[in-house]
Amino acid sequence: EVFCYSLEANDESKWRNELEARVEHLKDLSDMTYFEASRLIRSDKIHILVNLDGYMKGGGNQIFAMRPAPIQVSYMGFHATLGADYVDYLISDKIACPLKFAEFYDEKIVHLPNTFVVADHKQSAQSV
Repeated sequence: EVFCYSLEANDESKWRNELEARVEHLKDLSDMTYFEASRLIRSDKIHILVNLDGYMKGGGNQIFAMRPAPIQVSYMGFHATLGADYVDYLISDKIACPLKFAEFYDEKIVHLPNTFVVADHKQSAQSV
């Protein structure tokens, strides 16, 4: 079962509508306080919570700091250590984050086999 939580209000974009059609649950947190959002995630009994924003604008790290899930992971949006004790793992690859630098990360590093970047340029940049 997949839950997605949005920190942004529904913009009716193609991407938002497609995401909503493909997951079992898409919950809008945009009108909630960080405490309310954390409480909702905890009540959904999420096992692994993935942060896709890191320290990017509007990233919602305040929610992660309340530790609403037993395992919390950083992936994609901010590719460096968050330096936070509330993030357990960083998903990366051996090029972007060689294990020889693991001592400088607070998170445990998990390498994907080829690349950590998921992209489909046929959809997002059709003219290229």
